[in-house]
Amino acid sequence: WQHVASYGFVVFVIDNASGGSNGTLFTGIHDWIKESAATSGNWMETFVDLDRFYVSGHSNGGLNATDIIIDRPSEIDGILYLASYPNPGMLGLMEQDVSAYAGNVLFLCGAEDDTSVALLGTTNELGRTAYDERFGAVESKTWVLLNGVGHGGFGDYDNPAQPVGTLGREAVTASVRHFLLAWLLAEAYGDETAYENLTDEALQPSSTGEFLTTMTAE
Repeated sequence: WQHVASYGFVVFVIDNASGGSNGTLFTGIHDWIKESAATSGNWMETFVDLDRFYVSGHSNGGLNATDIIIDRPSEIDGILYLASYPNPGMLGLMEQDVSAYAGNVLFLCGAEDDTSVALLGTTNELGRTAYDERFGAVESKTWVLLNGVGHGGFGDYDNPAQPVGTLGREAVTASVRHFLLAWLLAEAYGDETAYENLTDEALQPSSTGEFLTTMTAE
């Protein structure tokens, strides 16, 4: 995300690792950003564009991010899932119904992600099902599966149970950065170069295993 910010995006990172979905986590931050951006003299008034507002989450964070696209679908332009997906009704929680959301969606997952959910399949299977079936109202959605990338490849933390992946930290980070930035620039600004970087197989990282998109060039 620091790399994304270097291209002019304003990035807010929520420091939260609690389990389960939290319906107020993202909405509370969103309220604060909107209030700040509407305050004369606040730096957000100049730099934050509420008409290009995206949310993201890694693993459990994706469940939290999903709550706000359900609660405020017209205010959230897109959601980026990093080794994540909307809750299909696991862990005793209600299914997150995203069928009416019409924003843009990116799924970025790792082929070596072994963080599984008992009886429901792996993160990748659930994410792919969400891409194929659950976002029926979405016109622009993208699915990326990166070879050599584990669950821990999408965050800077050390957990032996969630390894970075055999690709190694440097290459994993470069692959994730490539797709995050290309997708955001293409979706938010219709950047033609970013769209080519996203969709042209010759320009994608060599770690790219599967790539699907319904995004069109603008």
